[in-house]
Amino acid sequence: MNDREVGRGRVEKTVPARFSTEETFDVGRDTASPVSTEYDSPFPFAGTLKKVEISLGEDSLTAEEHVAIDEIEAAAAQDRQ
Repeated sequence: MNDREVGRGRVEKTVPARFSTEETFDVGRDTASPVSTEYDSPFPFAGTLKKVEISLGEDSLTAEEHVAIDEIEAAAAQDRQ
């Protein structure tokens, strides 16, 4: 904020299929399921975002987890047809 980093976090691993395929990745507001019970969606940010930087690290999923994700994505694609 104001050219200063005010937060940083790390997601070590996510759970495949834990959220719906319609869950969104929002910046500045949460248009789908809130990540906390501390607020109600969409809870828009009232400031100005000039930059959002996301760095993805090395892939740490196992081969089995990759297969599970592929199966989930294929099923979701079938549902959208």
